[in-house]
Amino acid sequence: LPTSAFQWPWGRKVKNAKVAEAVGACRAAVWARRPGIEISTEADLLLASIVLRLGLRMGVLSPSAEDAFDSFAHFTRQQVNLQKEVDLLRQVRSA
Repeated sequence: LPTSAFQWPWGRKVKNAKVAEAVGACRAAVWARRPGIEISTEADLLLASIVLRLGLRMGVLSPSAEDAFDSFAHFTRQQVNLQKEVDLLRQVRSA
């Protein structure tokens, strides 16, 4: 396991790592996305939902766990959907 939150499991540190440089640029935020991440995320959320429902039926989990999961699923879907960032980038480019 990594000894730091900023270290890859194979030992490559990513803190302060330079991804790309441009003349006159100070810093940039870059979103890198794995191909097919939406499908993988939805499959994981579906599986977690099934496990949650089973836990609720068996009485192992309280009903508040369902609300917490729904909030988590909503947040996760928002993070995977980069449409807001695309719209913002278009606004910046058109200005």
